[in-house]
Amino acid sequence: FGGDYENLVGSLPVNTTVEPYQTRPLTDISMVVLHHTDAASAVTWKAVATYHTTSNKWNKIAYHIGIRDYAGRCVVSLLNLPETRSYHAHTAGNNHGLAVCVAGRKDVEPVTARELDALRRAVAVIRRWATWAPVLPVVGHGDVEGNSTTCPGRYLREVIPQLNETMIDDQGLNAEIWRVAKNSQVLSPNPASAISSLQRGTD
Repeated sequence: FGGDYENLVGSLPVNTTVEPYQTRPLTDISMVVLHHTDAASAVTWKAVATYHTTSNKWNKIAYHIGIRDYAGRCVVSLLNLPETRSYHAHTAGNNHGLAVCVAGRKDVEPVTARELDALRRAVAVIRRWATWAPVLPVVGHGDVEGNSTTCPGRYLREVIPQLNETMIDDQGLNAEIWRVAKNSQVLSPNPASAISSLQRGTD
């Protein structure tokens, strides 16, 4: 990402009066959970962290990675280390999700070309990094078990299929596994089951 990347870990507000976030094994991460801030894109990650630590009484900001398109630049920010079990998507999401948040009100604001490009590249980097996960799907906050929310908003939901269509290895197997998983409406596709379905010639 070059100059459009920043590491904000350790520089955002922290609430030291509450229980600190715990850590988890990186191998527990099995999905990317997509969020929006539901606030103007002018709102900084420092302001989001202040809200999370003061109003929500959380230890730190909820997200691991932030994408913010503002004033002609789309910057990707590291907000928490990935092993941080932050509070962003109830128990299942907190335990197994890497939280990627796009700044803005994505129920009413379409995803910009710069945001979509940054999302695609961020997800590609995450998938290459997560070598323990043969398939790492992107899911919406509201799609994670235990959550009842419209987050990440209508327009971000529309791009989730595009982000998941890029799950392809040299043989195209991961894309086929994801296609079967989508048709079966599951969040964590089982490669063995998907391959069996393909061999049977079913969707």
